Amino acid sequence: MSVREMLYTYFAKMRGIGSSPLQVVPKTAFIGLLGGFISIGILAYLTVQTTSVWLMAPFGASCVLAFGVWDAPLSQPRNIVGGHLISTAVGIAMYHLFGNEVWVVALGVGLAIALMHLTRTTHPPAGADPIVVILAGSTWSFLIMPVLVGSLVIVLTALVVNNLDRERQYPKFWLYANFCKRIRRVAGQACGNPASRIATFFVAHFQLGWYIIYTQQESL
Repeated sequence: MSVREMLYTYFAKMRGIGSSPLQVVPKTAFIGLLGGFISIGILAYLTVQTTSVWLMAPFGASCVLAFGVWDAPLSQPRNIVGGHLISTAVGIAMYHLFGNEVWVVALGVGLAIALMHLTRTTHPPAGADPIVVILAGSTWSFLIMPVLVGSLVIVLTALVVNNLDRERQYPKFWLYANFCKRIRRVAGQACGNPASRIATFFVAHFQLGWYIIYTQQESL
């Protein structure tokens, strides 16, 4: 194949085919409005009423997925919470190791994308987390507040709001395949009980949060 043919083939892929598969569904728009309003409203209210920061810009994009494309793999609890935690951790680590140079910001985003893919926690809004924490010079406490807590608020709101619609069942999965069967086998819990699944999920992530806080205090 000649260079000319290679270039033609390459640029031909950019033409695009067909039309947008997205459909206008008024009910989806309303659920997105309601879910985004409640999630961001809670976090914004807590930020104003307390001395802590509960809100960051990528959470708005997370709400788009959680309520607008609720059944997509990238919108599930594992991806919302895991994606934000991994990407933020990458950003904070890069900042404390190398500072806030341009290349650090760029590499932080690239590493976050790669690690989310490798851990099956890809969540597009989380790709902005390294930019946020590197430019702000955030400490490790940012990983818990607002990242972990804010992510859990979005997931909890998504559980309540999405399942108000009879045609929706959220989430499609929790941490990994056969999550309920493994929990039932280890802890003897009822897999079919939604309350049991929700409680187990939140307990596991809060334990992770406290472990991170403890290890950071030990290193000081």
